[in-house]
Amino acid sequence: MPAKVLVVEDNPDVMFVLLSAVDSQRCEFVGVEEGTSVVQTARTERPDLIIIDIMLPGMNGLEICREIRRDKGLANIKILGISGHVSARDIDPGMFDDFLEKPFEVSVLVQRMAKLLGWTAPQAMTAPHEQVLPDQDEDQPVDLTWHSRPKPKKRSK
Repeated sequence: MPAKVLVVEDNPDVMFVLLSAVDSQRCEFVGVEEGTSVVQTARTERPDLIIIDIMLPGMNGLEICREIRRDKGLANIKILGISGHVSARDIDPGMFDDFLEKPFEVSVLVQRMAKLLGWTAPQAMTAPHEQVLPDQDEDQPVDLTWHSRPKPKKRSK
């Protein structure tokens, strides 16, 4: 059974990179763009890992992590914090299971995911030029509900 990963990020470009990295590891995923629905989504979906930005609209990542850690039903979920505004030395060591400062290499993100999920090694990653996601009309919202790994599309030349 594939791992479930909840990705929480308000920047669409960073969200795309994070979801692509999670998808490259054959995980199921859901993306949330603001903080207020994260705890309820975690309660409903029971992810194995949460990747969460610190600076979020609604409720920041630190508040969300405190609430998750206090909830006996969620406290064991692994949490990987990410931020471009807060450094690892400024974070309470018990808050996150791991922390990455932006910018970061996708390969480092994938290695940290693998470690937190208890894998011996990450899956081989598809080269970025081979990753093709479904066409998305810019005016249409991106569907960020739970997904299994989609069938890859062939890129037309």
